[in-house]
Parts: sequence; C-alpha cells; structure tokens
Amino acid sequence: MGMFDYVAADLFCCYCGIQASQDFQCKDGPCLLDVYTREAFEDLIFEKSQYRLAGTCNNCKNNLQYLIWNKSAKHSEYIDQQIFKSKRNLQDEQTSQHPNHPFGGGNLCNYYVLNAYCNKCQEMGVENGSLPPDVTAEHKKLIEQQFEVFKEKSLKVFKMCDEISGVYEDDNW
Repeated sequence: MGMFDYVAADLFCCYCGIQASQDFQCKDGPCLLDVYTREAFEDLIFEKSQYRLAGTCNNCKNNLQYLIWNKSAKHSEYIDQQIFKSKRNLQDEQTSQHPNHPFGGGNLCNYYVLNAYCNKCQEMGVENGSLPPDVTAEHKKLIEQQFEVFKEKSLKVFKMCDEISGVYEDDNW
C-alpha cells in the first residue's frame, strides 16, 4: 500500500453538486501522511504546475478525483525564474554563434535564422530570423543550400496535399 498526504480542500462533488470540505489524498507531495491546507501544500510543491486529489464524497459516496492547478505565488515566482533562465541560456547560446547562426524551419516553408536572442544582432538592429550583415560568405551559402533542400521537401508536401485536393499550382513558388 502506497503512502500519501492529506490536503484539506473545499471542492464540489461532480456527481451530486454538494461542496465537500474534507481532507483529500494526494501522492504529489512528500507522501508522509501529513495534513496540509491547500495553500501550504501548493507552496510545498511549488515546482509542480498541477497536482491530483482523490477522495470520496461524504454525501453520495462516489469516488472523486481532481486535477488542481497550482496557483501559489511561490509557483508563479518559480515559473518566472525558469523562463528567465531559459531566455538567458538562449541569449548566451545564440550570441556565442554570432554571426553564423544556424538555420531553423518548421513545416510548410517556415524559414528563419536562429538569432532572436542574439545580443549582437539586437545591437545591430538585425531583424529576428534574418542573417546579420557580418555573416561569413561560407555560412550564407550553407544556409541557402539548407533552405533549398527544405524548400524542395516542403514543395513535395504541398504537391501531395494539393494533388489530393486537386488545387496544385506551380505559381505558388
């Protein structure tokens, strides 16, 4: 039998609609059979965006399970810090690759250069997704080659989709 914690919460039963104020079981914390208020538990598990509560309705006796979003201020601060770290890492990575940023692209001919967070490109006023003016000729040629391959693959997908729907036109390119 597994361990869990109790989280005191006021939640409505999805079967009978009665508000249940009770201690729900939760396995998303330390699982030491401790009892927490909802606020204290959310602060304790601040790294998690959501957690599950389980219990039985005191009125209709149905089993209840809830997926609860962590709305604590501590969780919001944690998420803000993670976003800041991620952006800083992107900044460092992209700035270190200046001026020869790698090629990026998604499906259906989305084509861009990965420079959105490059400090040097921002100082030079280079548009996000564009090659900086000081890019080496060798790297520019490589990017153009990669784009041609990418364009050919995307064109094949377009042709295939358009042939299925019957609307393919060569003028799209």
